[in-house]
Amino acid sequence: MPWRTAGDTIANVKYRKIYGKTFWYTKGAEPIRNLVYGIGQAERTTVLCEAEIDALSWRTAGFAAIAVGGVAFNRTKRDLIIRSPIEELIIATDNDKAGEKLRQEVEKELRGYVRTRQAYIREECKDANEALVKYGVDALRESAEKSESCSGLYVNLRTSSRGK
Repeated sequence: MPWRTAGDTIANVKYRKIYGKTFWYTKGAEPIRNLVYGIGQAERTTVLCEAEIDALSWRTAGFAAIAVGGVAFNRTKRDLIIRSPIEELIIATDNDKAGEKLRQEVEKELRGYVRTRQAYIREECKDANEALVKYGVDALRESAEKSESCSGLYVNLRTSSRGK
């Protein structure tokens, strides 16, 4: 799976075995910690998830989607999102403790830059891909429809700081 920059240049490639969850990236390429999967296809409203397969699952359901490539979120990833066209981010991480931690971190880091909503996949599913496989696109659409705005005041820091 190609990881691209916001300008659509290939920055790294993820390889995965057909069976099992063994994967690796291109040696010497841009580290995944500096990239956001799918950032070049981000739209005003975009779903954020952990893995590329989950982002592809959301796209199958008709949503723009990005992935952070795991459960780590840093300032580099935050800044890529801030510089993107995203105005509203639907946070839809995995249904586990690591996913919940990522969910809270993303909300905190992006507060004031984009509106955030929390979407939860069906409890019996680990992630978006499992929900898609078991229940189809309607399961993801339902999760997005039921998403709730995050608490806290939203002030668009991107536009209010540009004029200064």
